Amino acid sequence: LIISFLMVQVNSFADSSWCSMLGLDASSAVSAISPMYWIIAGIGTGIGVGASTSIARCLGRGDKVRADALVAQTVAISAVASIALTPLLLLLQDPAISMMGADDVADLCRAYIDPIVICTLPIVISGVIAGILRSEGAAKRSTAMLLVAAILNISLDPVFMFVLDMGVAGAGWATSISTAASVLLGLWWFAKGSVYLRMSFKGFRFDLGMIRDVMFVGIPKSAETVLISAMSMIQIVF
Repeated sequence: LIISFLMVQVNSFADSSWCSMLGLDASSAVSAISPMYWIIAGIGTGIGVGASTSIARCLGRGDKVRADALVAQTVAISAVASIALTPLLLLLQDPAISMMGADDVADLCRAYIDPIVICTLPIVISGVIAGILRSEGAAKRSTAMLLVAAILNISLDPVFMFVLDMGVAGAGWATSISTAASVLLGLWWFAKGSVYLRMSFKGFRFDLGMIRDVMFVGIPKSAETVLISAMSMIQIVF
């Protein structure tokens, strides 16, 4: 969990570092709007913690059938939450930028955060899959996913920003694409059956009891990260 938060910070730091080469405005824009990226990533990590807790309890008492069902339920509810969150974040962008007094770099803020908000789904799912892997003790695989995202992001930033001349938007797309790649790696492990748990949606139906079980821990953890990020945005106002 520490590493998962560290990798999010590494991604933000890499984006800020590369954007500083574009000038003060670009660097300021990324720093101002980065808490919104933390909110998205934090929701995924929070749900992942809830899933890890619930699934680990099932595995501890030998109920693998329910553990596998929880995997599918968690991924499905995360996908629904991501799809609902995307338009909400797009609507909140301008009010957040104005609140922070960043109107003079608003275009740069949007250029950076738009690709990340559009790719809310893979960013949230990344934290969820990492949590599911931790629940079965596959901490090395979980860490590998996060490292893949961080290394790819650091490598793609200069390519998108300078080689493809995408500027600040390139940093946002690099973060989104690198995270999506790490998700594909996690899904590939499930598809080929190299992990203990199974992810199957055959005959899938939402189970409110299972969702409650995951969200009992997931919602407080996500709320904690969201509040910390929101406080960062309020501090920027001052």
